[in-house]
Amino acid sequence: MPLISDSLRAVTALQFDQVDSEQVDICRQRIEPLSSYLSLYEMRLALNHRNEDMQRLHHACQILGETNKHQRYKAAAMALCNQIADTWDAERVSLGWVKGRYVKVETISHSEQFTRKMELIQFIESTMEECVDQDIEVLYPVDDSASVVNRSARELAAHSSMTTVLSLPIRRDAEVVGVLTIERATDQPIAPADLQALRLTCDLCTPRLADLEQHDKWFGARLLRSSRQQLATWVGPTHTWVKLATIGTLALILLATFVHGTYRVEAPFVAETTELQIISAPFEGYLREATLRPGDRVVAGQTVLAQLDTAQLKLQRAEAMAERRGYLQKAEKARSESKISDEHIALADAERVGAQIDLLAWQISHATVHAPIDGIIVTGDLTKMIGSPVELGQHLFEVAPLDEMHAKLSVSEDLVIDLEQGQIGALAAVSHPGDYLPFEVQRIDPMAKVVEQRNVFYVQVRLLETRSWLRPGMEGLAKVDVKEAPYAWIWTRKMINWIRMKLWL
Repeated sequence: MPLISDSLRAVTALQFDQVDSEQVDICRQRIEPLSSYLSLYEMRLALNHRNEDMQRLHHACQILGETNKHQRYKAAAMALCNQIADTWDAERVSLGWVKGRYVKVETISHSEQFTRKMELIQFIESTMEECVDQDIEVLYPVDDSASVVNRSARELAAHSSMTTVLSLPIRRDAEVVGVLTIERATDQPIAPADLQALRLTCDLCTPRLADLEQHDKWFGARLLRSSRQQLATWVGPTHTWVKLATIGTLALILLATFVHGTYRVEAPFVAETTELQIISAPFEGYLREATLRPGDRVVAGQTVLAQLDTAQLKLQRAEAMAERRGYLQKAEKARSESKISDEHIALADAERVGAQIDLLAWQISHATVHAPIDGIIVTGDLTKMIGSPVELGQHLFEVAPLDEMHAKLSVSEDLVIDLEQGQIGALAAVSHPGDYLPFEVQRIDPMAKVVEQRNVFYVQVRLLETRSWLRPGMEGLAKVDVKEAPYAWIWTRKMINWIRMKLWL
Protein backbone atom coordinates (compact mmCIF):
# COMPACT_ATOMS: atom_id res chain seq x y z
CA MET A 1 0.00 0.00 0.00
CA PRO A 2 1.80 3.24 -1.12
CA LEU A 3 1.62 6.05 1.38
CA ILE A 4 3.14 8.97 -0.59
CA SER A 5 4.82 9.47 -3.94
CA ASP A 6 7.49 11.61 -5.70
CA SER A 7 10.38 12.39 -3.40
CA LEU A 8 9.47 10.08 -0.51
CA ARG A 9 7.94 6.67 -0.92
CA ALA A 10 6.78 4.22 1.70
CA VAL A 11 5.01 0.93 1.33
CA THR A 12 3.29 -1.16 4.00
CA ALA A 13 2.26 -4.78 3.63
CA LEU A 14 -0.32 -6.55 5.82
CA GLN A 15 -1.14 -10.22 6.06
CA PHE A 16 -4.62 -11.41 7.10
CA ASP A 17 -5.52 -14.90 8.17
CA GLN A 18 -8.96 -14.59 6.58
CA VAL A 19 -10.25 -12.40 3.80
CA ASP A 20 -12.53 -9.92 5.53
CA SER A 21 -13.30 -6.75 3.56
CA GLU A 22 -14.52 -4.91 6.65
CA GLN A 23 -11.30 -5.60 8.53
CA VAL A 24 -9.24 -4.49 5.50
CA ASP A 25 -11.11 -1.19 5.33
CA ILE A 26 -10.51 -0.52 8.99
CA CYS A 27 -6.76 -1.12 8.64
CA ARG A 28 -6.56 1.11 5.60
CA GLN A 29 -8.32 3.94 7.42
CA ARG A 30 -5.83 3.69 10.28
CA ILE A 31 -2.75 3.65 8.06
CA GLU A 32 -3.66 6.42 5.61
CA PRO A 33 -2.95 9.28 8.13
CA LEU A 34 0.67 8.11 8.25
CA SER A 35 1.27 9.61 4.81
CA SER A 36 0.56 13.06 6.21
CA TYR A 37 3.05 12.50 8.99
CA LEU A 38 5.70 11.48 6.50
CA SER A 39 5.01 14.57 4.38
CA LEU A 40 5.41 16.78 7.44
CA TYR A 41 8.68 15.01 8.23
CA GLU A 42 9.95 15.66 4.73
CA MET A 43 9.00 19.33 4.96
CA ARG A 44 10.77 19.58 8.29
CA LEU A 45 13.97 18.09 6.82
CA ALA A 46 13.83 20.53 3.91
CA LEU A 47 13.35 23.43 6.32
CA ASN A 48 16.32 22.29 8.41
CA HIS A 49 18.49 22.09 5.30
CA ARG A 50 17.38 25.56 4.28
CA ASN A 51 18.16 26.91 7.72
CA GLU A 52 21.61 25.30 7.59
CA ASP A 53 22.24 26.85 4.19
CA MET A 54 21.16 30.24 5.50
CA GLN A 55 23.42 29.79 8.52
CA ARG A 56 26.40 28.97 6.27
CA LEU A 57 25.62 31.98 4.08
CA HIS A 58 25.33 34.13 7.20
CA HIS A 59 28.76 33.03 8.45
CA ALA A 60 30.32 33.56 5.03
CA CYS A 61 28.83 37.04 4.65
CA GLN A 62 29.87 37.96 8.16
CA ILE A 63 33.47 36.93 7.50
CA LEU A 64 33.39 38.73 4.14
CA GLY A 65 32.23 41.88 5.88
CA GLU A 66 35.06 41.71 8.40
CA THR A 67 37.55 41.14 5.60
CA ASN A 68 36.28 44.08 3.54
CA LYS A 69 36.81 46.48 6.44
CA HIS A 70 40.56 46.45 5.86
CA GLN A 71 42.42 48.20 3.06
CA ARG A 72 45.73 46.37 3.47
CA TYR A 73 46.40 42.82 2.39
CA LYS A 74 48.00 41.63 5.63
CA ALA A 75 45.22 43.03 7.79
CA ALA A 76 42.50 41.52 5.59
CA ALA A 77 44.21 38.12 5.57
CA MET A 78 44.60 38.21 9.34
CA ALA A 79 40.93 39.12 9.77
CA LEU A 80 39.93 36.20 7.54
CA CYS A 81 42.01 33.71 9.54
CA ASN A 82 40.82 35.02 12.90
CA GLN A 83 37.15 35.00 11.89
CA ILE A 84 37.32 31.46 10.52
CA ALA A 85 39.14 30.26 13.65
CA ASP A 86 36.51 31.85 15.94
CA THR A 87 33.50 30.73 13.88
CA TRP A 88 34.52 27.08 13.51
CA ASP A 89 36.44 26.70 16.81
CA ALA A 90 39.73 26.02 15.02
CA GLU A 91 42.98 25.81 16.94
CA ARG A 92 44.93 27.44 14.11
CA VAL A 93 44.06 28.82 10.67
CA SER A 94 46.85 29.60 8.19
CA LEU A 95 46.68 31.41 4.86
CA GLY A 96 49.31 30.77 2.23
CA TRP A 97 49.80 32.39 -1.16
CA VAL A 98 51.28 30.77 -4.25
CA LYS A 99 54.69 32.25 -5.16
CA GLY A 100 55.85 30.61 -8.37
CA ARG A 101 56.15 26.89 -7.67
CA TYR A 102 55.96 27.24 -3.89
CA VAL A 103 53.47 28.37 -1.28
CA LYS A 104 54.44 31.00 1.27
CA VAL A 105 52.58 31.31 4.58
CA GLU A 106 51.26 34.87 4.81
CA THR A 107 49.23 34.94 8.04
CA ILE A 108 48.36 32.66 10.97
CA SER A 109 45.33 33.24 13.16
CA HIS A 110 46.01 35.15 16.37
CA SER A 111 49.74 35.37 15.53
CA GLU A 112 51.12 38.77 14.66
CA GLN A 113 54.67 37.63 13.93
CA PHE A 114 56.30 34.36 13.00
CA THR A 115 59.52 33.22 11.36
CA ARG A 116 59.44 31.21 8.14
CA LYS A 117 62.45 29.21 9.36
CA MET A 118 60.32 27.68 12.11
CA GLU A 119 59.77 23.95 11.69
CA LEU A 120 56.00 24.41 12.13
CA ILE A 121 55.86 26.90 9.24
CA GLN A 122 57.73 24.48 7.01
CA PHE A 123 55.23 21.71 7.84
CA ILE A 124 52.33 24.04 7.07
CA GLU A 125 53.83 25.12 3.74
CA SER A 126 54.44 21.47 2.77
CA THR A 127 50.78 20.72 3.52
CA MET A 128 49.68 23.69 1.40
CA GLU A 129 51.91 22.66 -1.51
CA GLU A 130 50.41 19.17 -1.29
CA CYS A 131 46.97 20.76 -1.74
CA VAL A 132 48.13 22.92 -4.67
CA ASP A 133 49.74 19.98 -6.45
CA GLN A 134 46.52 17.97 -6.30
CA ASP A 135 44.19 20.98 -6.84
CA ILE A 136 41.68 19.57 -4.36
CA GLU A 137 40.76 19.78 -0.70
CA VAL A 138 43.09 17.69 1.45
CA LEU A 139 41.64 16.34 4.70
CA TYR A 140 43.25 14.31 7.43
CA PRO A 141 42.09 11.91 8.75
CA VAL A 142 40.18 10.53 5.78
CA ASP A 143 38.70 7.19 4.78
CA ASP A 144 41.09 4.57 3.42
CA SER A 145 39.06 4.46 0.22
CA ALA A 146 39.85 8.11 -0.58
CA SER A 147 42.38 8.71 -3.38
CA VAL A 148 43.71 11.99 -1.95
CA VAL A 149 47.36 12.08 -0.87
CA ASN A 150 47.59 13.54 2.64
CA ARG A 151 51.09 12.61 3.74
CA SER A 152 52.16 16.18 4.57
CA ALA A 153 48.86 16.81 6.35
CA ARG A 154 49.45 13.71 8.46
CA GLU A 155 52.95 14.93 9.37
CA LEU A 156 51.57 18.36 10.30
CA ALA A 157 48.92 16.74 12.51
CA ALA A 158 51.56 14.63 14.25
CA HIS A 159 53.87 17.64 14.74
CA SER A 160 51.23 20.01 16.13
CA SER A 161 49.23 17.39 18.09
CA MET A 162 46.12 18.23 16.03
CA THR A 163 44.38 15.23 14.54
CA THR A 164 42.18 17.15 12.10
CA VAL A 165 43.81 19.11 9.28
CA LEU A 166 41.96 20.57 6.28
CA SER A 167 43.55 22.45 3.37
CA LEU A 168 41.28 24.32 0.95
CA PRO A 169 42.56 25.68 -2.38
CA ILE A 170 41.71 29.34 -3.03
CA ARG A 171 40.93 29.89 -6.69
CA ARG A 172 40.59 32.92 -8.88
CA ASP A 173 39.59 32.49 -12.52
CA ALA A 174 39.93 28.70 -12.11
CA GLU A 175 43.56 29.13 -11.01
CA VAL A 176 44.79 28.27 -7.53
CA VAL A 177 46.28 31.41 -5.99
CA GLY A 178 46.38 30.39 -2.33
CA VAL A 179 45.61 27.76 0.29
CA LEU A 180 43.70 27.95 3.56
CA THR A 181 44.76 25.36 6.17
CA ILE A 182 42.55 24.72 9.21
CA GLU A 183 43.64 22.69 12.25
CA ARG A 184 41.16 21.46 14.84
CA ALA A 185 41.34 19.36 17.98
CA THR A 186 40.72 15.63 18.23
CA ASP A 187 37.13 15.87 19.37
CA GLN A 188 36.12 18.32 16.62
CA PRO A 189 36.20 16.61 13.22
CA ILE A 190 35.25 18.66 10.18
CA ALA A 191 31.74 17.71 9.09
CA PRO A 192 30.54 17.90 5.46
CA ALA A 193 28.36 20.90 6.36
CA ASP A 194 31.41 22.75 7.74
CA LEU A 195 33.35 21.89 4.60
CA GLN A 196 30.63 23.40 2.39
CA ALA A 197 30.52 26.54 4.52
CA LEU A 198 34.30 26.94 4.31
CA ARG A 199 34.20 26.53 0.53
CA LEU A 200 31.57 29.24 0.28
CA THR A 201 33.59 31.54 2.53
CA CYS A 202 36.74 31.07 0.46
CA ASP A 203 34.86 31.71 -2.79
CA LEU A 204 33.40 34.96 -1.45
CA CYS A 205 36.59 36.31 0.10
CA THR A 206 39.07 35.33 -2.65
CA PRO A 207 38.43 38.28 -5.06
CA ARG A 208 39.04 40.83 -2.33
CA LEU A 209 42.18 39.14 -1.05
CA ALA A 210 43.56 38.66 -4.56
CA ASP A 211 43.08 42.34 -5.43
CA LEU A 212 44.76 43.47 -2.22
CA GLU A 213 47.63 41.03 -2.76
CA GLN A 214 48.30 42.46 -6.22
CA HIS A 215 48.08 46.15 -5.35
CA ASP A 216 49.26 46.26 -1.73
CA LYS A 217 52.96 45.99 -2.56
CA TRP A 218 55.94 48.30 -2.58
CA PHE A 219 56.62 50.46 -5.60
CA GLY A 220 59.28 48.23 -7.16
CA ALA A 221 57.09 45.11 -7.15
CA ARG A 222 54.14 46.98 -8.61
CA LEU A 223 56.40 48.54 -11.26
CA LEU A 224 57.79 45.12 -12.22
CA ARG A 225 54.31 43.62 -12.58
CA SER A 226 53.06 46.64 -14.50
CA SER A 227 56.07 46.50 -16.85
CA ARG A 228 55.44 42.84 -17.53
CA GLN A 229 51.79 43.49 -18.36
CA GLN A 230 52.71 46.44 -20.57
CA LEU A 231 55.34 44.42 -22.37
CA ALA A 232 52.79 41.65 -22.93
CA THR A 233 50.48 44.24 -24.46
CA TRP A 234 53.20 45.45 -26.84
CA VAL A 235 54.28 42.07 -28.15
CA GLY A 236 50.89 40.39 -28.16
CA PRO A 237 48.12 39.10 -25.94
CA THR A 238 49.45 35.55 -25.63
CA HIS A 239 52.72 33.60 -25.39
CA THR A 240 54.53 36.48 -23.75
CA TRP A 241 57.40 34.46 -22.36
CA VAL A 242 57.90 32.62 -25.64
CA LYS A 243 58.30 35.91 -27.48
CA LEU A 244 60.66 37.25 -24.84
CA ALA A 245 62.71 34.08 -25.14
CA THR A 246 62.86 34.57 -28.90
CA ILE A 247 64.07 38.13 -28.52
CA GLY A 248 66.66 37.01 -25.99
CA THR A 249 67.86 34.27 -28.33
CA LEU A 250 68.30 36.73 -31.19
CA ALA A 251 70.21 39.08 -28.93
CA LEU A 252 72.44 36.20 -27.84
CA ILE A 253 73.14 35.26 -31.46
CA LEU A 254 74.11 38.84 -32.33
CA LEU A 255 76.29 39.04 -29.25
CA ALA A 256 78.04 35.77 -30.09
CA THR A 257 78.63 36.88 -33.68
CA PHE A 258 80.12 40.32 -33.13
CA VAL A 259 81.69 40.11 -29.66
CA HIS A 260 85.11 38.48 -29.39
CA GLY A 261 86.46 36.35 -26.57
CA THR A 262 89.59 34.35 -25.80
CA TYR A 263 89.71 30.92 -27.39
CA ARG A 264 91.28 28.48 -24.93
CA VAL A 265 92.33 24.86 -25.27
CA GLU A 266 91.32 22.83 -22.23
CA ALA A 267 93.10 19.67 -21.16
CA PRO A 268 93.66 17.68 -17.96
CA PHE A 269 97.11 17.82 -16.42
CA VAL A 270 99.32 15.95 -13.98
CA ALA A 271 101.95 17.71 -11.88
CA GLU A 272 105.45 16.23 -12.19
CA THR A 273 108.91 16.99 -10.89
CA THR A 274 111.79 18.01 -13.13
CA GLU A 275 114.21 15.84 -11.12
CA LEU A 276 113.49 12.55 -9.35
CA GLN A 277 116.18 11.10 -7.05
CA ILE A 278 116.11 7.32 -6.56
CA ILE A 279 117.66 5.95 -3.36
CA SER A 280 118.80 2.32 -3.63
CA ALA A 281 120.10 -0.20 -1.14
CA PRO A 282 123.92 0.25 -0.77
CA PHE A 283 124.52 -3.48 -0.13
CA GLU A 284 122.69 -6.72 0.43
CA GLY A 285 121.41 -7.07 3.97
CA TYR A 286 118.43 -6.77 6.27
CA LEU A 287 116.32 -3.70 7.01
CA ARG A 288 116.56 -2.64 10.66
CA GLU A 289 114.70 0.70 10.81
CA ALA A 290 112.52 2.83 8.49
CA THR A 291 110.05 5.41 9.85
CA LEU A 292 109.36 7.74 6.94
CA ARG A 293 106.52 7.39 4.46
CA PRO A 294 105.51 9.03 1.17
CA GLY A 295 104.61 12.67 1.72
CA ASP A 296 107.23 13.33 4.41
CA ARG A 297 109.69 16.14 3.82
CA VAL A 298 113.42 15.40 3.90
CA VAL A 299 116.57 17.52 4.24
CA ALA A 300 119.70 16.64 2.30
CA GLY A 301 122.37 14.93 4.46
CA GLN A 302 120.30 15.20 7.66
CA THR A 303 117.14 13.16 7.34
CA VAL A 304 117.65 9.43 7.93
CA LEU A 305 115.56 7.44 5.47
CA ALA A 306 116.44 3.91 6.60
CA GLN A 307 119.03 1.87 8.49
CA LEU A 308 120.35 -1.57 7.54
CA ASP A 309 121.47 -4.19 10.06
CA THR A 310 125.29 -4.16 10.53
CA ALA A 311 125.73 -6.94 13.09
CA GLN A 312 126.74 -9.50 10.48
CA LEU A 313 129.04 -7.00 8.78
CA LYS A 314 130.83 -6.17 12.01
CA LEU A 315 131.30 -9.85 12.73
CA GLN A 316 132.74 -10.40 9.25
CA ARG A 317 135.05 -7.40 9.71
CA ALA A 318 136.33 -8.79 13.01
CA GLU A 319 137.00 -12.16 11.39
CA ALA A 320 138.76 -10.45 8.49
CA MET A 321 140.92 -8.38 10.81
CA ALA A 322 141.93 -11.51 12.70
CA GLU A 323 142.69 -13.25 9.43
CA ARG A 324 144.80 -10.27 8.29
CA ARG A 325 146.82 -10.36 11.50
CA GLY A 326 147.45 -14.03 10.91
CA TYR A 327 148.78 -13.37 7.42
CA LEU A 328 151.01 -10.58 8.71
CA GLN A 329 152.46 -12.84 11.35
CA LYS A 330 153.04 -15.54 8.73
CA ALA A 331 154.84 -12.98 6.52
CA GLU A 332 157.01 -11.89 9.46
CA LYS A 333 157.94 -15.48 10.18
CA ALA A 334 158.81 -16.14 6.51
CA ARG A 335 160.99 -13.01 6.48
CA SER A 336 162.91 -14.20 9.54
CA GLU A 337 163.50 -17.56 7.88
CA SER A 338 164.52 -15.82 4.60
CA LYS A 339 161.66 -17.45 2.72
CA ILE A 340 161.02 -14.64 0.28
CA SER A 341 158.34 -16.37 -1.75
CA ASP A 342 156.32 -17.35 1.33
CA GLU A 343 156.65 -13.80 2.61
CA HIS A 344 155.24 -12.32 -0.61
CA ILE A 345 152.36 -14.78 -0.63
CA ALA A 346 151.46 -13.97 2.97
CA LEU A 347 151.65 -10.21 2.30
CA ALA A 348 149.39 -10.59 -0.77
CA ASP A 349 146.85 -12.50 1.30
CA ALA A 350 147.03 -9.82 4.00
CA GLU A 351 146.45 -7.12 1.36
CA ARG A 352 143.48 -9.06 -0.04
CA VAL A 353 141.91 -9.39 3.39
CA GLY A 354 142.62 -5.69 4.04
CA ALA A 355 140.62 -4.74 0.93
CA GLN A 356 137.78 -6.88 2.24
CA ILE A 357 138.03 -5.08 5.58
CA ASP A 358 137.82 -1.71 3.80
CA LEU A 359 134.72 -2.88 1.91
CA LEU A 360 133.05 -4.02 5.13
CA ALA A 361 133.93 -0.72 6.79
CA TRP A 362 132.43 1.19 3.86
CA GLN A 363 129.23 -0.87 4.06
CA ILE A 364 128.97 -0.31 7.81
CA SER A 365 129.43 3.44 7.33
CA HIS A 366 126.73 3.50 4.65
CA ALA A 367 124.24 1.35 6.56
CA THR A 368 122.42 4.55 7.54
CA VAL A 369 120.73 5.89 4.39
CA HIS A 370 120.39 9.70 4.32
CA ALA A 371 118.36 11.89 1.98
CA PRO A 372 120.59 13.06 -0.91
CA ILE A 373 118.49 16.16 -1.72
CA ASP A 374 115.87 18.41 -0.16
CA GLY A 375 112.33 17.51 -1.12
CA ILE A 376 109.49 15.14 -0.40
CA ILE A 377 109.25 11.36 -0.48
CA VAL A 378 107.20 10.32 -3.49
CA THR A 379 107.31 6.53 -3.19
CA GLY A 380 108.72 4.10 -0.65
CA ASP A 381 106.91 2.83 2.44
CA LEU A 382 109.22 0.42 4.29
CA THR A 383 107.54 0.64 7.72
CA LYS A 384 106.03 -2.82 7.26
CA MET A 385 109.25 -4.40 5.93
CA ILE A 386 111.38 -4.21 9.10
CA GLY A 387 113.62 -7.28 9.26
CA SER A 388 113.09 -8.25 5.63
CA PRO A 389 116.09 -8.70 3.29
CA VAL A 390 117.01 -6.11 0.69
CA GLU A 391 119.16 -6.65 -2.37
CA LEU A 392 122.00 -4.54 -3.67
CA GLY A 393 120.60 -1.78 -5.89
CA GLN A 394 116.98 -2.36 -4.80
CA HIS A 395 114.91 0.86 -5.02
CA LEU A 396 114.01 1.97 -1.51
CA PHE A 397 112.75 5.56 -1.94
CA GLU A 398 112.08 8.18 -4.60
CA VAL A 399 112.59 11.78 -3.50
CA ALA A 400 111.39 14.72 -5.56
CA PRO A 401 112.41 18.37 -5.06
CA LEU A 402 109.48 20.75 -4.66
CA ASP A 403 111.20 23.82 -6.04
CA GLU A 404 111.42 22.42 -9.58
CA MET A 405 108.03 21.27 -10.89
CA HIS A 406 106.27 21.20 -14.21
CA ALA A 407 102.93 19.93 -15.53
CA LYS A 408 102.13 17.46 -18.28
CA LEU A 409 98.95 18.15 -20.26
CA SER A 410 97.01 15.43 -22.10
CA VAL A 411 95.68 17.35 -25.13
CA SER A 412 93.21 15.75 -27.52
CA GLU A 413 94.43 15.27 -31.07
CA ASP A 414 91.80 17.66 -32.49
CA LEU A 415 93.08 20.48 -30.27
CA VAL A 416 96.84 20.00 -30.28
CA ILE A 417 97.09 21.68 -33.71
CA ASP A 418 96.21 24.98 -32.02
CA LEU A 419 99.11 24.83 -29.54
CA GLU A 420 102.58 26.31 -30.01
CA GLN A 421 105.63 26.74 -27.84
CA GLY A 422 105.61 29.94 -25.81
CA GLN A 423 101.82 30.18 -25.39
CA ILE A 424 100.60 31.26 -21.96
CA GLY A 425 97.88 29.62 -19.90
CA ALA A 426 96.77 28.77 -16.38
CA LEU A 427 95.94 25.59 -14.50
CA ALA A 428 93.88 24.76 -11.41
CA ALA A 429 94.31 21.64 -9.30
CA VAL A 430 91.37 19.65 -8.04
CA SER A 431 92.48 20.21 -4.45
CA HIS A 432 92.66 24.04 -4.93
CA PRO A 433 90.18 24.92 -7.71
CA GLY A 434 90.27 28.64 -6.95
CA ASP A 435 94.06 29.05 -7.16
CA TYR A 436 95.23 29.50 -10.78
CA LEU A 437 98.90 28.90 -11.60
CA PRO A 438 100.24 30.54 -14.78
CA PHE A 439 102.44 28.49 -17.10
CA GLU A 440 104.17 28.57 -20.48
CA VAL A 441 104.05 25.83 -23.12
CA GLN A 442 107.54 24.31 -23.24
CA ARG A 443 107.45 21.14 -25.37
CA ILE A 444 104.88 19.23 -27.44
CA ASP A 445 105.47 15.51 -27.95
CA PRO A 446 105.46 14.62 -31.66
CA MET A 447 103.77 11.22 -31.21
CA ALA A 448 100.29 10.55 -29.85
CA LYS A 449 99.57 8.16 -26.99
CA VAL A 450 96.41 6.09 -26.53
CA VAL A 451 94.81 7.02 -23.21
CA GLU A 452 91.36 5.65 -22.35
CA GLN A 453 90.72 4.64 -25.97
CA ARG A 454 91.49 8.07 -27.43
CA ASN A 455 94.58 9.69 -28.89
CA VAL A 456 96.24 12.39 -26.83
CA PHE A 457 99.47 14.37 -27.13
CA TYR A 458 101.54 15.08 -24.03
CA VAL A 459 102.40 18.77 -23.70
CA GLN A 460 104.94 19.81 -21.08
CA VAL A 461 104.50 23.28 -19.58
CA ARG A 462 106.77 25.28 -17.32
CA LEU A 463 105.14 26.71 -14.22
CA LEU A 464 105.75 30.45 -13.87
CA GLU A 465 104.63 30.32 -10.24
CA THR A 466 104.61 27.57 -7.65
CA ARG A 467 102.69 26.84 -4.45
CA SER A 468 103.64 25.11 -1.22
CA TRP A 469 100.66 22.75 -1.54
CA LEU A 470 101.63 21.53 -5.02
CA ARG A 471 102.67 17.87 -5.00
CA PRO A 472 103.78 15.48 -7.75
CA GLY A 473 100.86 13.52 -9.12
CA MET A 474 98.22 16.19 -8.48
CA GLU A 475 95.64 16.49 -11.24
CA GLY A 476 93.35 19.23 -12.49
CA LEU A 477 92.36 21.26 -15.54
CA ALA A 478 94.60 23.49 -17.63
CA LYS A 479 93.60 26.16 -20.15
CA VAL A 480 95.93 27.55 -22.80
CA ASP A 481 95.16 30.95 -24.32
CA VAL A 482 95.28 30.57 -28.11
CA LYS A 483 93.73 33.63 -29.77
CA GLU A 484 90.87 36.12 -29.80
CA ALA A 485 87.82 34.95 -31.81
CA PRO A 486 84.03 35.51 -31.96
CA TYR A 487 82.09 33.58 -29.37
CA ALA A 488 80.02 31.95 -32.11
CA TRP A 489 83.19 30.45 -33.62
CA ILE A 490 84.45 29.34 -30.20
CA TRP A 491 81.16 27.66 -29.22
CA THR A 492 80.55 25.92 -32.56
CA ARG A 493 84.12 24.93 -33.52
CA LYS A 494 83.94 21.35 -32.24
CA MET A 495 80.50 20.75 -33.70
CA ILE A 496 81.50 22.11 -37.12
CA ASN A 497 84.65 19.97 -37.19
CA TRP A 498 82.61 16.88 -36.25
CA ILE A 499 80.12 17.61 -39.05
CA ARG A 500 82.95 18.13 -41.54
CA MET A 501 84.45 14.76 -40.61
CA LYS A 502 81.12 12.95 -40.85
CA LEU A 503 80.11 14.55 -44.15
CA TRP A 504 83.68 14.69 -45.52
CA LEU A 505 83.50 18.42 -46.25
